[in-house]
Amino acid sequence: MFARELDAITRLLGKTPGSLLDVGCAYGVLLQEAHTRSIAAVGLELSDAAVQYCRGSGLSIRQGGLGSLEIDERFEVVFMWDVLEHLADPARAIAEAREHIVPGGVLTLVVPDRGSAAARWLGERWWSVCEPHLHY
Repeated sequence: MFARELDAITRLLGKTPGSLLDVGCAYGVLLQEAHTRSIAAVGLELSDAAVQYCRGSGLSIRQGGLGSLEIDERFEVVFMWDVLEHLADPARAIAEAREHIVPGGVLTLVVPDRGSAAARWLGERWWSVCEPHLHY
């Protein structure tokens, strides 16, 4: 999945991105894929266990959110997959992420879609209906 997404971003940019930020990187699967492509990738994560796992795997990770970045840090690509639904103010988070994207860079978002066929069919049994989600 991340390989396909990085391929699409490479086509969009016309080159392999040189830098990438993964907000809410979990256990670093995207960071690992970026590493195989020689992309300088940084992850942000809140989970202690995930941060320790990534550090043990030699991945560049910081514990915290966008506020843990230096004000002048910029990336060609910022991923925020399955993050916005957890935040009280997703619009503010998007604005903050934009401050860390180089001109011409890419912000890629994934959020649960309560209007999707799977969500409609499963109703309250849909896997994205869970307590930590504030928005759909």
